[in-house]
Amino acid sequence: RRTIRQALSQACSFDEFSSLLLREGVTVKESRGRLSYLTPDRTKPITARKLGDDFDKAAVLALLTQNARRAAEQTTAMPEYPHTQKERLREEKAAKTIPADNTLQRMVDREAKRAEGKGVGYDRWAAKHNLKQMAATVTAYQQYGFSSPEELDEACSAAYAAMRESLTELKQVEKTLDGKKELQRQVLAYSKTRPVRDGLKQQKNAKAK
Repeated sequence: RRTIRQALSQACSFDEFSSLLLREGVTVKESRGRLSYLTPDRTKPITARKLGDDFDKAAVLALLTQNARRAAEQTTAMPEYPHTQKERLREEKAAKTIPADNTLQRMVDREAKRAEGKGVGYDRWAAKHNLKQMAATVTAYQQYGFSSPEELDEACSAAYAAMRESLTELKQVEKTLDGKKELQRQVLAYSKTRPVRDGLKQQKNAKAK
């Protein structure tokens, strides 16, 4: 029991538990959901039921899970050094203030920024940024088959007009479907009353004879 308890106090998984016991010459086996232990001084394994409830499968797995959870909680990341934290904060701030180069961004109003008190360095960066955005805009136009903003506006207007026309046609189709559904309902209602009407007709004909 002491050997098994010692292994249980160190292991975090069933495989690790088995390995620790094997080092001490004890073999643990599972059969039909029950554990048994074979010690060096025995020829037949002893069942967990004979050793006690602390050694059955449910108790062993529960303790191993608890050990694994405790080990995970104790494993924490090393704290950053002060200079590393400063560098990380500086990089995050720069990433927020400077737009990404691979996406289209708005042009910077350099005069407005100068009026706000921005320095020469920022103005120089803004000039380069505006040139990059103009080049990226032209590339985007060419990529989608446009050569000017006017062509893009015309394409957008045509797309909106086509969408409105499609919506109008869709409403007409929905109206037609509603009419057919109503006709189907009337036909079903007539088919249900037709046997009664045929019966009345036959009765009238019989009386007439």
